[in-house]
Amino acid sequence: MMQKNNNYIFKIGSSKTDNPREKESIKNNSKKTGRPLKVAGRCKTKYVKVFCTEEDYLYFQKYCEEQNISGSEMLYRYLRRMIRSNKKI
Repeated sequence: MMQKNNNYIFKIGSSKTDNPREKESIKNNSKKTGRPLKVAGRCKTKYVKVFCTEEDYLYFQKYCEEQNISGSEMLYRYLRRMIRSNKKI
């Protein structure tokens, strides 16, 4: 019996505009100009689709809980480490 691989989507990183003070300044600037202010190239949020079995995913979740870290952060660190060491992912 073969296990079905599922897609799990992780949000990696966070948007710089999540900062409430910065959001406020963007809102104020758009009020002055009368048009919405574009915040181009400032968002660092990425989404990664992971193919794995449900069993692997649950093991990963449990491991992250034990380490007291979110799954997205763990995946982000892993990917960053792989990129730094120039390994193929």
